[in-house]
Amino acid sequence: EREPEYGPAWSALATLHCQMYVFDAPGFVDPLETGLDYANRGVFLEPGRQLSRLILAYASLLGGSFDTFREEAEVTLALNPNNPYAVGTVGYMHVLLGDFEEGCRLLDAATAHNPLHPRWFHNGYFLDRFHQEDYQGAFESMTAPDENDFWQPGLLAAALGKLDRADEAAGFVASLLERQPDFPQRARDLLRRSIKVESLVDDLVDGFRRAGVPIPGV
Repeated sequence: EREPEYGPAWSALATLHCQMYVFDAPGFVDPLETGLDYANRGVFLEPGRQLSRLILAYASLLGGSFDTFREEAEVTLALNPNNPYAVGTVGYMHVLLGDFEEGCRLLDAATAHNPLHPRWFHNGYFLDRFHQEDYQGAFESMTAPDENDFWQPGLLAAALGKLDRADEAAGFVASLLERQPDFPQRARDLLRRSIKVESLVDDLVDGFRRAGVPIPGV
């Protein structure tokens, strides 16, 4: 209210709304649409700020505007190709879109330059290996599950399900259902919010079922 022309604040709000959409947090009306609006406003006010361009790339990817995502991702990297957080985040987003080779190349560069990279970078490696049907490699690529994030225990459960190790997956399934009780009924919708590769969504759903998540359907 006091600084309506301060672009970084709009970009920060955009990130919040995008994350609330991905993690299905209650209490947000149209979080993705709001996130896209705020991300565009942040870039309009601060077009040369790398983080603002990165956030617009993310919001565009979630919203299905893939050409805009690729344009903003290129601008993000051009503004500072030596920022490992930005490089790794762009790489992760490329994986979500199915650009696995480019995504992992960028993730490799980011993790090599910053050993203390965000743990969720490993989600990108997980999805790449899962896509290759290397389910053991996918499982081993993940770090310990976050205490609040329902996605990490869920992904670990899916990998173990594909490996026919449902007994080992039981704890991860319980954690997933505790954190997101309606996951079985909404699995595909929640997966598609981030993952834009339908064959990968199908394979993950099969892994969840085989791990013991009671997802309806064949």
